[in-house]
Amino acid sequence: ELEIDPLEFRYQNASGGGDAMITGNPWPSLSFREVLDKMREHPAWANRENRLDEGIGLAAGVWGCNTAPASAVVRVESDGSVQVLVGSVDISGVNSGFVHIVAETLGVLPEQVTITQGDTTSGPAAPVSGGSMVTYSVAGALADAAGEVRQRVTKMAAGHFEASEQDIEIEEGKVFVRGVRSKAVTLAEFASRAESTRGQGGPLLAHGNSAVEVNAPVASVHLVRVRVDKETGVVTPLQYVAVQDVGFALNPLMVEGQLQGGALQGLAIGLQEQLVYDDDGHLLTPSFLDYALPRCDEAPSVEPVLVEVASPKGPFGIRGVGEPPIVPGPAALANAVRDATGIRVKKLPIRAPELWKKMQN
Repeated sequence: ELEIDPLEFRYQNASGGGDAMITGNPWPSLSFREVLDKMREHPAWANRENRLDEGIGLAAGVWGCNTAPASAVVRVESDGSVQVLVGSVDISGVNSGFVHIVAETLGVLPEQVTITQGDTTSGPAAPVSGGSMVTYSVAGALADAAGEVRQRVTKMAAGHFEASEQDIEIEEGKVFVRGVRSKAVTLAEFASRAESTRGQGGPLLAHGNSAVEVNAPVASVHLVRVRVDKETGVVTPLQYVAVQDVGFALNPLMVEGQLQGGALQGLAIGLQEQLVYDDDGHLLTPSFLDYALPRCDEAPSVEPVLVEVASPKGPFGIRGVGEPPIVPGPAALANAVRDATGIRVKKLPIRAPELWKKMQN
């Protein structure tokens, strides 16, 4: 009714860092307009066209994410391998990002790094695996611990090469003076010396801590194109584009997978997932035999688009990733159905029989 382009309407009302939240507190950092700009230039939106029985829906969402204090332990063994002890539980591939953090900070190859998960008795402190905060919280502790080990090695190498610490470089597990790589000594050799020689400060082991003071909210914008069968009311998703600010993608492939999984979960909420009870309050959908979830052959191709606006406080500029892509999907789906049929759906999931009845009116 306003005759305003849906994307422009959201752009006009988009909050940014420093703007007031509903609580009155300011957003610590928010890149709403940046993700809207990226969607604006995407061909799925820029070149959209009206097609018979099809509709395109757009929706935007923000997830606050969370943060918690964390710690980690990094140790270089005498064979050059790097052992990392964390207290977090990997349920979404976060350990692959942890490997890259330690490898990059310490100057070793990723295949030299092994992540070990301790339990609540033996493991370092870590947040629960939820709230889109595991990497955001633990990454700083890993970088802190790996950085301290690197400083130890640098000091040992400066004495060994009789050079300034500023001239020591560590790459791919080899330690050398800048410009004299041919004289490199392996990290394994320095680890062996540290464990066997008196006065070297002991094993190359360090404990890192992190306690990021503010979270990094995440903005995302999703587009979905659907076909609605006018004879049955069945809604079929045809195309999906998920744009999200991830801050910095430590492992781009894994981050893209998170966006795809979240988008599909949003579609499942919009079309299938529902807890059904009878009149006596008994759950009728207690298992996956009864609780509907989308199968691979029912899922559209989801194109993830990463926007990288660095978080001002998060380690490496990262932001949470896992939960934000779930938020816009159901609304984008409902907007697509309205675009195709003219019917505003206000209840989820969108069931074909109910939609068909509304289409008859």
